[in-house]
Amino acid sequence: MTASLLHRAVTRDHWIGRGLRWPLDRLSVNAVLPVLSGPLFLRRWIVGAGLHRCWLGTYEREKQRALSKILSRGMVVCDIGANTGFYTLLMSRRVGREGHVHAFEPSPGNLAFLRQHMALNKVSNATVHGEALSDGVGQAFFDTSPGSYQGRLDPKGRTPVSVTTLDHLWEQGALPPVDLLKIDIEGAEAGALRGGERLLRRFRPTLFLATHGVETHRECCRLLRSFGYRVQSLDGNTRVEETDELIASNR
Repeated sequence: MTASLLHRAVTRDHWIGRGLRWPLDRLSVNAVLPVLSGPLFLRRWIVGAGLHRCWLGTYEREKQRALSKILSRGMVVCDIGANTGFYTLLMSRRVGREGHVHAFEPSPGNLAFLRQHMALNKVSNATVHGEALSDGVGQAFFDTSPGSYQGRLDPKGRTPVSVTTLDHLWEQGALPPVDLLKIDIEGAEAGALRGGERLLRRFRPTLFLATHGVETHRECCRLLRSFGYRVQSLDGNTRVEETDELIASNR
């Protein structure tokens, strides 16, 4: 069965899906399976760490392809909002032993899966950070919805987390000059950009940015343009105002 057919089967209500989803739903959440297609082919994945599309290899295929085209051996990259490690694994494979990945994930549950995926796949070119990234250094609260892999900084959250900035990490020597950042942090994107302004202006890394909410989207676009970036949609065709998946590159 092709990756395209697998994707259709588990995401749409058609006759293949009705048969295929039955055994999928009965897989143990602790099962470890090889990714079946895409850039992560044969990487090991914990079933309970995400959607079935992750181990099928069909998760966000357009973004996988776009990232894979830009990533190359020797790059230093950041996965900000690493979740359980899908894109961290992709980046690790693409940048090779000569490169390095810095993965940021403050959610305790996701962080545990992220570390497990690094160990299962014997990843030696990644550093995992448990802090959240924003525009200040200190402490904050994190909210995670029950039964969800998503979470966000929220004053009403119950989980205390450490917060830092890209600029602080770079200036303290904990983060080298970077070539690319992937940012997907459930509405906190503008804060992360403000907290990395000096790094962004100096090293001009490419950014893959997922925005959450109209106001956050507008503010991120405004900030990036003020930093001297050209902002376009992930597919290169959709108007920036009509998408929440952006690529920002040096003008």
